[in-house]
Order: sequence, then C-alpha cells, then structure tokens
Amino acid sequence: MAQLLSSLPVGAKVKDPGTVYNGKPVVFQVAAKNHPGYPVNAITLLTERIISIKAFDAKEPGNTDANRKNYGNNRYLHSNIRQWLNKDGNPWYSAQHGADAQPNTAGVTYNPYNTERGFLANFSAHFKNRLLTTTLTVARNTVTDGGGSETVQDKVFLLSNTEVGLTNESNIAEGSRLALFTTADSSRLANPAPEAVANSNYTTTSLNANSPWHWWLRTPHAGNSYSARLVHTSGVISSSHAYSGLSGVRPALNLPSDIRVSDNPDSDGAYVITWNAVPTVTLEEVDGRTLYEGDTINLSGQAIDTDAGDVVSIKYSINNGTERTLQAGVSDGSSPIPYSKTLKFTSSKILDGATAVTDTLAEGVGHVLRVWAEDDKGGKSTVQVRNFHIVANRPPAIQVNSFERQTGVIESELMTISGNVSDPDGNDVTLRYKLNGGSFVQVYSGASGPFSFTLPVSSLVDGNNTLTLQAVDTFNFTTQKTFAIKREFNGTELTEAVARFGLHPATEQAQGLVTWIERDTAATLAAAVSMTDPAEAEQFVAMDKTNTVELLDNITEDEFDHLAAAAKGKIVLKLTVSDGNIAKVSGAFQA
Repeated sequence: MAQLLSSLPVGAKVKDPGTVYNGKPVVFQVAAKNHPGYPVNAITLLTERIISIKAFDAKEPGNTDANRKNYGNNRYLHSNIRQWLNKDGNPWYSAQHGADAQPNTAGVTYNPYNTERGFLANFSAHFKNRLLTTTLTVARNTVTDGGGSETVQDKVFLLSNTEVGLTNESNIAEGSRLALFTTADSSRLANPAPEAVANSNYTTTSLNANSPWHWWLRTPHAGNSYSARLVHTSGVISSSHAYSGLSGVRPALNLPSDIRVSDNPDSDGAYVITWNAVPTVTLEEVDGRTLYEGDTINLSGQAIDTDAGDVVSIKYSINNGTERTLQAGVSDGSSPIPYSKTLKFTSSKILDGATAVTDTLAEGVGHVLRVWAEDDKGGKSTVQVRNFHIVANRPPAIQVNSFERQTGVIESELMTISGNVSDPDGNDVTLRYKLNGGSFVQVYSGASGPFSFTLPVSSLVDGNNTLTLQAVDTFNFTTQKTFAIKREFNGTELTEAVARFGLHPATEQAQGLVTWIERDTAATLAAAVSMTDPAEAEQFVAMDKTNTVELLDNITEDEFDHLAAAAKGKIVLKLTVSDGNIAKVSGAFQA
C-alpha cells in the first residue's frame, strides 16, 4: 500500500532511494503544498540538511565590474550554483554571459566544483522525469543590474529571502513565504549533512553535522554586485561574497502531488517515494541490418505495464526524429499490449505507407531506430535500439559498344547497336530507344546482360540524328544516354548507269534481237547483247542502232538490233545510259 505525497504534513521527511548524493540518499522535507505562484497541485520539497558547501558564483576575471572580477557575480540568473543545480552529467558548466567563469580552484575560495557532476546526475530517472518547472522571481541589485526583479524557470532552485520568511530585498517580494518557515529564526536553522562536512576542504570546529550552518539564498544583496544573501547560523539574514566557498547549499524543487510514498517512514524517519512501475517493451526487428531498395523494417513486439489502469503508448523514432505512436492501450497489469507495423525503405527514405517518416538517408553512416513504451504517469521503458545502414537504390548502367564510321551504305542496309545493360542492385532492367523525336521502342527486358538491335539506314534523316537509350529498373530508377548519328552523302552523284535484263524467248532459243528504247532526249544510250549457251560465260556484243525517232515531251526512241551466227538460249540485254533516264524498253526476238 502507499499514500499520496500530498497527504504528508509540512515538515515530513521524504526520500527517493535512487537519488543519492555523496553516497547517501538525499532526505527532503515537505516545505509547502500548493504554494501560490508554484505549479498547480505541486508539493514543494527542500533538503532537510545542507547537502554541500559551495560558492554561489566564481570570480569573473574578464568582467569590467571590478567587484565581480574579484568576488564573483550575485545575479542568480547567471550564477554557477543555479547552473550546477539544473545540469545532468559532466561537464555541466557553460558560460552564461561573456565574462562568466567556472568555479574552479582559481575562481572560488574553497570547494571548487567545476569537475563535479551536475546535481541532477544524482537523481533517479523517475525523480528527474517528474520534476516540475518552477517560475521564480529574483530581485536584481541596483548597482549593476538595474534593480527591480526578473524571473527564471528551473527544476531545482535556491529559496529567496521572502520564501524563508526574511525581509524582502529592496521591498521586492520574491514569491511568498513557504509553510515550513515562520517568523521565528529557528525555523530557518539547518545542519550540514555529515557527507557535506566530510567533503568540504574548508574545515572548522563549528562546521559539523550537529550544528547549524549558514546556507545560500538566491537573493542578491541589492546594494552591490558581488554579494548574495544567506541564512546565518542563527537563522537571521546575512550575506557573503559570491565566490566564497564557505556557505551551504539547500536545494528546493517541486513534484506533482499524485506521487505515492510509503505508508510509514523508514529508519531515517523518511517516507519513501514509490515510483510508477516502468513499462517494458520488446522489438522483433534485428540489429545491424543493411537495407536495400524495397526492403522492409518489421516494427512488431509487445509492451507490458504492471500498473493496472495505466495508459501505455508504444512509440518509435528514427535518428531521433519525430516521435510516432505505434500503438496505445490501457494496461490490465499483466497482459501484453501487442503492436505491429511494417515500414518500407524506398528512394532513400523510410515510408509508412505513402508517408515518409524520415528525410533522405545518407549512405556510409549509421542510422538508428528506437522503440520504447511510455505510460501516462511519466514512466518510460528502456529504449530498444536497432542500428542499420542503407544502400540507396542505384540507377542501371548502359554500356554501348563502339562502332566505326561506316561508308558506302545504302538505304536498305541496317545499322547494329549493341552493348550491355546492368543494375548494381541486381534489379531487372528494361532497355528502350527512340530515334529523334519518335516514341520509345523496347528492345530488352530482364536481368543484367548484353543487348543488340538494328536501325534501318532509311530511318535516318539527312544531317544530324539523335539516338536516345534509356534503361529503367524495377523501381523506376532511370539512366539515359544520348548519341549523335550524322547521315551525309559522301560520294559522287552517278552520271552513268548500267541496266542488265535477262531475256527468255518463248521458243527457248533465238538467233536475233531487235529492241526499241525510249529515253530522255538529252541522254546518251548504248545497247549490247550477250547470246550464249546456258553453260557459257556472257559475251556482250554492241548492238547496231538502226533508227532514232523523236517522240513527244523530250522523249526519243532508239532502235537496236543484232543477229547472231546461231540460235542461243541464254540472252542478256545490257543498256548503258548517261546524262538522263530510260523511260521504256520493248523488243522482239528473231528465230
């Protein structure tokens, strides 16, 4: 069983066993409940004892203000102690203004803490997750900082003059008095923790675990730039140089009132915080994968939360990008809450359906998938981490075999284009071509391999031609190459032509031939005939021109004849024409 933190009385001791400073759990006191100006429904805790001896702020050698240069800065906004209280890990220090300096040995009188872990590093993950941000009013000195007040927002903070029941600095109310404090000085007395005494390099008999010690407030001394207020060992107001490492630190913070604590105090007299059970989550996706185009990521597993009634959300992110919810459900305290989603890697991005859940991913670097479960009480599971690399889909490659300049080709001949098409990712490839402004024609489809296709010479236009080759893989990644082909007439125009005609007499043999040939009037024509037996070679003999007649439209008809010594069966007529054309050939055999 457990009770709510809000049920404890002011002054009750509280501790979280996982929040340990100097080797001991930090014991807090309930300082106020639902305090005005603090977060709604908040319980204010203040360390029961002074937990450490530290300076408020280090000397600032680069500061133009001589006092801050030599004695430190009393502006809480920029103070080392404020930064240390709210930092997790080491190093915790970063400059808060141009002249800021860290609290090292040279910067403070005693107890340097620049190498110590930030105070929040000592808190359990539960505690840190539940810390509330508190808006605080802080007075400013009238010498360098313009007087008046300013606000800061912190998880952990020092109290002010006003909050501990002391006089307002320059009549500025820095909040209101906490319920733990009264007007009696004794209400402000605090002893150092034994560990604070043991770890201090300033020693004196009066600094011991059984006697009150002075402790810092966040309020500046309004009359100078270098002193901060503190509670004196007698409980009255006092001040000290900011760089003095003699005063104690007594942090305060706010927690939600719904946190639970044990019903009874432990041996230290403290009620122990009972944190919400953290959910657990599994992830089936394996680690160390390399994703190629089209591969999928399997986001499936289950979450368990042993707190019945908790709303559990299972989330994921890639490369610390946008957090996305995979599944949500209400836990019954034992049953798993399953989840399942498939993501796809394509075009160098991870997609959930049609929605890209990453930007373009780079090759050669690691990428990280994270899956975790959260409940509505602030509990968060251990993050399941899966590392992966990607190989972006690469376009296919086209290699074209070289071909020599060709001469002497004619319209009816074909040009052969050949080469090899390949895909570096092993995808199938389609190869197609187009000539000039025509449409693409597919010539190859399949795995990487050689290709070959032909182009009729007649398909080329005179002058410049453009041949485009395009290879497309199964994911529409495309490679295109363009080649120039020039067709040009590179010879001499014919002025003379020879035509041969094989003649077949109806009687299978003939002894003579007469032929009439119509030609351009300007043309020159000669006729020859070969009359041999079928097995003999051709033997051309010039035919005699026996007549010429001028016809209409610049057409002239010539008559030629020839009579052989004997009848022959293989007869071939050869006509030679120049400077014009033949329009018609006719004739007759002589038996």
